Amino acid sequence: MIFVKQMIGIINTLNEKIGQVLCFSLVIIMLIQVMDVILRYVFNNPTIWAMDTNIMLFTGASMLAGAYALLHDTHVRLDIFHRNLRSRPKAILDMITGLLAMTAICFVIWKGSESFLWALKMNQHSHSHWAPPLWPVKLCLPLGGVFLLLQFISRWLTQLISLLEPEQKRKESLK
Repeated sequence: MIFVKQMIGIINTLNEKIGQVLCFSLVIIMLIQVMDVILRYVFNNPTIWAMDTNIMLFTGASMLAGAYALLHDTHVRLDIFHRNLRSRPKAILDMITGLLAMTAICFVIWKGSESFLWALKMNQHSHSHWAPPLWPVKLCLPLGGVFLLLQFISRWLTQLISLLEPEQKRKESLK
């Protein structure tokens, strides 16, 4: 049980750190956009790379931020039934839906990896004038899927522990 709790702590810390780094990417996106607007409208000298860079940064940040959102329970959910449940049925429902989500995430990792490898193999580039390579942003989908899968595993194990620990404490009090 101690090993499982340590693993949960490592996964949660990893996704917390990734989320903190991603916050800075949004500042970079904003700075690039402001710079591009100033260069375009004040100096009449637009860039050819700012739009592609912002699209790639925002796409990558969006793909990688899913695990951080799950860690802080900020994903959107249909809460009609969930909010009225007591803690034990809520944990069981979350575990069942978590298994379904993990299955879907495995599919995203698989197909995202195929897309990344194809872009890398074919040296795929954007269709813009600047034409940056697309493999870095396509890598963010399977990588974000792996982090999200790890966070779902962490959450699932946390719920399992919460279901098992009260039972263990009851058994110990009967001794």
